Amino acid sequence: MGKYYYLISGIPELQLDDQKLKISLSDFKTELKNNLSVSDYNLISYFFIQFDNKNLLALLANPEASMEELGNLEREEMLDIIQQFKETDNPAGKNIYTHFRQFLPDYLIDRSADSVNGEIMIFSLHGFVK
Repeated sequence: MGKYYYLISGIPELQLDDQKLKISLSDFKTELKNNLSVSDYNLISYFFIQFDNKNLLALLANPEASMEELGNLEREEMLDIIQQFKETDNPAGKNIYTHFRQFLPDYLIDRSADSVNGEIMIFSLHGFVK
């Protein structure tokens, strides 16, 4: 892991009660991507998987749904993953998260599951239970 003193010193002072942050999460993600090594950024990208989870659920409900821009995967990648699972039980794609591999087959079989149950299921598989 690199030493990123300049990156940390460039972050505005954050306080828990500060409602007017000077940098958005989207801008911070861009800053990280531009300044971290690939391996270090890959570690940080795990935080943003929660947005991929939300995007997956939104696209399963409506392929035209708007997406959170903070996810790691683009719309076409997500739609391709969904399509792969509709066609086969075990797609070969390398960009498919392990918890997607656990979640999608069950979700596609039981489409009667409501969105709340789907959200609980995918976040618990990923390790982010709300």
